Amino acid sequence: MEMEKNLKTAFGNFTIRPYRDSDEQKVIELWEAAFKQKMNPAVWKWKFIDNPFGRQMMLCTTEDGRPVAMYAGIPYPAVWNGNEIRITQLIDNMSHPEFRQAVSGRKGLFIQTAEHFFDCYGGPQASVLHYGFPGHKHFKLGKIFLKYHRFSN
Repeated sequence: MEMEKNLKTAFGNFTIRPYRDSDEQKVIELWEAAFKQKMNPAVWKWKFIDNPFGRQMMLCTTEDGRPVAMYAGIPYPAVWNGNEIRITQLIDNMSHPEFRQAVSGRKGLFIQTAEHFFDCYGGPQASVLHYGFPGHKHFKLGKIFLKYHRFSN
C-alpha cells in the first residue's frame, strides 16, 4: 500500500499522506479551526507524539502543504482470544471548515482521508479493530461512507 496519494479536484490538487513531525504547528492550527478552541501543544504531544505504541495519523494537505483534513487514532497493543493484536482508538478526526465542500465525486476530502487511513492502518498488518466515540453528525457520516456501526446501545 502506497502511504501517499494524490487527488485532483475542481478545488485544486491535494495530497493524502502520513503526518510528519514538521506538520505539528499547522495541524494544531487545523485543530483549532475545526473545533473552534485552543489546543495546548503539550496536550497535543501527549496524545499523539509521546504515545509509546506509535502513531497513526493521515493528513490531507493543499499543494502548499497546509493540512485541511486529518484522520487519526492512537494504537494500542491488546490480546483477543489469546492472540496479540493491535487496536486503535480514533480521536480528533477533523476537516477545515473552508474545505468541507471540496469534493471529488460524492466523497469529500475528509472521507477520502479516512479511507486512505484505513487502507494504510487497518488489517492484520496494522490494527484489526478501530473504535471511537464520535458525535452524532460524525457517526452518521461514518455509517454512510466508512462502515461505522455501533457495538451496543
